[in-house]
Amino acid sequence: MSIKVVILDLSGTTCKSSRQLQNGIEELLSFCKSKDLKVAFVTNTPNKYASILSSKELIYDCLVHPKLVNKKKPSPEFIYYIEKKLGISRNKFIYIGDSDKSDAFCAANARVLYFCAKWANPSPQYGIPVATPIHVKKYIQKYLLKENFWGWKLETQDALGNRVRVLTLLDCRSPLRSIAVDTFKWGKMKHRQFFLSHLITSIYLSGIYNEVDYWATYPPHTIGNSLNPTMRHYIKIASQEFRDKYIDLFVRYRESRDSGASRSLHLPMDFENQIGTVHLNSVFNRKLRNKKILVLDDFITQGFSSECARNLLYKSGARDVICMGIGKYGERYNQITIRNDLDPFNPIDPEEIKFDELEVFGTFDSDVKNNIETSFEIE
Repeated sequence: MSIKVVILDLSGTTCKSSRQLQNGIEELLSFCKSKDLKVAFVTNTPNKYASILSSKELIYDCLVHPKLVNKKKPSPEFIYYIEKKLGISRNKFIYIGDSDKSDAFCAANARVLYFCAKWANPSPQYGIPVATPIHVKKYIQKYLLKENFWGWKLETQDALGNRVRVLTLLDCRSPLRSIAVDTFKWGKMKHRQFFLSHLITSIYLSGIYNEVDYWATYPPHTIGNSLNPTMRHYIKIASQEFRDKYIDLFVRYRESRDSGASRSLHLPMDFENQIGTVHLNSVFNRKLRNKKILVLDDFITQGFSSECARNLLYKSGARDVICMGIGKYGERYNQITIRNDLDPFNPIDPEEIKFDELEVFGTFDSDVKNNIETSFEIE
């Protein structure tokens, strides 16, 4: 479901002073009204802004201050109050503020998507930075009014009864595929924010962020850790937003064959190419038990990378695993079930594992494809 409530801090974010609004605020509020979005103001000092709220005749649905909740920001009680009063789940809220201490923590404590108003705080430490209220309006238009979230999805179980849940943002039959490949395979940064903002808002609006304990990215094919340089910045911001932990979970200890290069040379790709080159970071041995892990990658084709991550994490004792990508090539997915015991925190000899492989099929959602393509045109 798309967002339904926009929360605005009054001091600095909404008002320059007790008598003057920030430039662009009235346009943002008018936009919210046109989209039937509820507006809530939060402040620790309500008396200071009483005159501007009445003199400007601003229309809002809720005003929250310490006398109502018996606490000051950054208490999440401000947001819980809005949730109860409006009868709307808070994963349909966004919060726009300027204080790293009060606003950012208030949003994070309630696990609400937070935007830092750079017009009031030019150097924020937390949140998704937005330059002006008009940029907030455009962000909402591009990313937060969608009703469906995943261009391709697969929900099933493997042969041991472990959940197989794989989601991607983009249907790679889309004309945006080449732009996404340039971004995530070749490091062209022009459109990075577009794809990762869609990914983060889909994770948020779908409620998945409320399910997971740890976020991680799957490593590139070269030797090293799992800090995919193109995804790292935004994924870390997103995990901080919800007070989750981004962890450096996967170690590529041996270079694997690059999937794109292998396909162009007509070389076979298989599960052994992943399971024989990746293991889990031993720092997290015993820390993953009964945890739910979100693993993010760029593109999923046959599914061997996702299945390597999924099997290793279940072998570590994880309770649940969600694999997620930017794009999916084709409907088919190779579901893998490793039958024998193994140590997921140390290198694995592919010849010693026994596994079943089953070809399964996910589903595409044309509405998501159309939404993303349309949003790409919004300036």
